[in-house]
Amino acid sequence: MEWAKPVPAIAAAPAQPAAIQAAPPKRDHHDECDKALHEGGTCTCDLIEQYGPPSERDDY
Repeated sequence: MEWAKPVPAIAAAPAQPAAIQAAPPKRDHHDECDKALHEGGTCTCDLIEQYGPPSERDDY
């Protein structure tokens, strides 16, 4: 039968280029930001915007 030929081997995929590290966006940091970039390229500005500056938060 003509249609029952073996399946051709799949060629290996070409190598993917290494992930390009995009520079984190420039931002104006808050006064109380530690300015250290954490995993995902975030800094404590994100927490300050969500919960307020550390000096105004209650310590538990």
